[in-house]
Amino acid sequence: MSVDSTGGPEKDSLISDLRLAVGALAADPRLPLLTLLLYGLWAIPYLLVGTGGSSYLAFVSIPVLLFMTGFYGTQRIWYLRVFRGQHLGAREVWTTSWAMFRRFAIVGIVVGLPYIAIAAVAGLLIGATGGRADNGLGATSILVIGVAWALVVDFLLTFVAPALAYTTRTPERAMRIGWRMIKSTWPRSALYVFLPPLAFQLACQLPRETGSPTQLILLGATLATAMINLVAKGAIAAFYLRRAQVADDGALTHDNPDPYDDPIAIPGGSPA
Repeated sequence: MSVDSTGGPEKDSLISDLRLAVGALAADPRLPLLTLLLYGLWAIPYLLVGTGGSSYLAFVSIPVLLFMTGFYGTQRIWYLRVFRGQHLGAREVWTTSWAMFRRFAIVGIVVGLPYIAIAAVAGLLIGATGGRADNGLGATSILVIGVAWALVVDFLLTFVAPALAYTTRTPERAMRIGWRMIKSTWPRSALYVFLPPLAFQLACQLPRETGSPTQLILLGATLATAMINLVAKGAIAAFYLRRAQVADDGALTHDNPDPYDDPIAIPGGSPA
């Protein structure tokens, strides 16, 4: 299994890349299994709190959440290795995740602060109305704005995370590369930009359709959403890797050439 990093734009197909991602997960099932384990360890304490458990249980999730922050980069390196027929060792999973932590944490903070502000305003409005979220255009509108912001962020960050894992250790540079890749490859990249975040949001909303979902349903929805997200990451990684020169370790210890420094390295695109 391999991704042709020098292949032309005719190689791009979301369906084919989703199949490629599923094939990679089948080739090395440790990646989906570890992803499900981490999401389960993160979610279960919160679900136990929801069933009357001590609120202190939520703190159990903090170490898992910190590790997962860098693991988002490790997932992309894992895909890179499998695409090239290589192996990611167990020790590398641990060291790579912590090496990726800082850069992904910075991006998370930058894009998360506006969302936190929106959520805080919504909470204040709901509190001011006695816990009701349906006070006209008040709290409900704020919540809608929050969901819209989350979608916009997902759209804009489509190629930022791969850039952080594969090309640069600098969040600011990764954002520039990611946004320029969307612009340069549009509309070829449209399905990669829009469909995964929309599918993710749909999966997040499904438990609400059951009325009062049980904790087991919520856990199942969390794990299903994690898998949808993981497959989408693989498809987006394949799209990105066709346009970049990437070492087998990605940008773990050093930066790789910017895809936009050399027009030959940008199939279907042009230098900004």
